Amino acid sequence: MLQRNNVHTRECSRKGCLKTFSSRCTWNKRYCSQECRSLARRVELPTRMCACKGCGKSFLVRVHNKKFCSPKCFGAINRRRYYGTEAAYPGRSTATVGAIGELRVCVDLMGRGFDVFKAVSPSCPCDLAVLCNGELAQFEVRTGYRSHVTGKSWSHAPKDCKADVFAIVYKDGIEYRPLKEWIKCKAIWMTLFSTESKDSIST
Repeated sequence: MLQRNNVHTRECSRKGCLKTFSSRCTWNKRYCSQECRSLARRVELPTRMCACKGCGKSFLVRVHNKKFCSPKCFGAINRRRYYGTEAAYPGRSTATVGAIGELRVCVDLMGRGFDVFKAVSPSCPCDLAVLCNGELAQFEVRTGYRSHVTGKSWSHAPKDCKADVFAIVYKDGIEYRPLKEWIKCKAIWMTLFSTESKDSIST
């Protein structure tokens, strides 16, 4: 008959662990702790170098089906695959992309014959001020994305935006949307939003 009150002292069976432990009524206990048990049962997979499908960099992997080096690359590929969007300037910071968008709008408006002034401080109520015939209009510039799969586009102006016109800069063009029912500068309104004008929206 087994004696249940006997205490047995033995060594941990995990390789590299030199601890001894005492067990009572568990003659088949082999490990000193749950951590040692998990480490002993873990299968050590061989490591190999793999090329990231997002950025192309080489990284060390243990899993045979890992394809991306970081969640950032994984998200970029998924956005391109399911939403049909991709960055217009890959590798550039958001501040740099925003500055490029503002300059693109400046060039477009100056090409239409307007006088354009750019804000120096990022905390200004608008990004650009456009002067025409002595009247001033405020422009808010944001980067937009257009899906080549569904054709949908999205971008949004800030909730507290006080500008008159919302300029959305896409990879392949610029779109202007009025944020107010009427702009004081009639020349800008007629040029950008008149149904008779062929250049109301440049895409």
